[in-house]
Amino acid sequence: MSMISRRSMLGGVAAGAAVGMGGVSSASAESPDPGGGESTLVLTAEGLRLGNAGTAGAPTVGTTQLVSGFVADESGAEGVMHGEFRSIAASSMVGSAAPTSIETHHFVLADGTITGTGVASLDDAPDSFTIVGGTGAFHGATGSYSATQSHIGLGGNGTATYRFTMTKPSTQSNEGS
Repeated sequence: MSMISRRSMLGGVAAGAAVGMGGVSSASAESPDPGGGESTLVLTAEGLRLGNAGTAGAPTVGTTQLVSGFVADESGAEGVMHGEFRSIAASSMVGSAAPTSIETHHFVLADGTITGTGVASLDDAPDSFTIVGGTGAFHGATGSYSATQSHIGLGGNGTATYRFTMTKPSTQSNEGS
């Protein structure tokens, strides 16, 4: 996966104002169709890091940190992921598979955004998240995604894989019902 240049990223931020941020076009992936069918999308990430993590290890319980990284779909089209990591348990207090954070993710893609939330652990197993909203091609999409994340700052290498399964409601009118 090629990384987005700083210049193109800054251009995307300016173009997208407060939300903005460049993008993965999921046109090459299966986008939710207007007929209400199920579709999938796989994004991989590089440079996934907690905003103020300077050392390895879980943040202090109760703290919230920003998460960001570059994402790309299977065709190589690029975008960004921004999120929030709220520490709910120290990894030394619980087993590695126990939830250690509540996370919210915002995937900014060329043809829309996807927002999801869930709990995550620090082990290598995928965590499950719920799609709670979307814009553009993902407006009205529902479903879930699994995330295997290795955050820089938590002892990881900054990579992640996000596997979405989503359904978009039919755009046909239900007048008279």
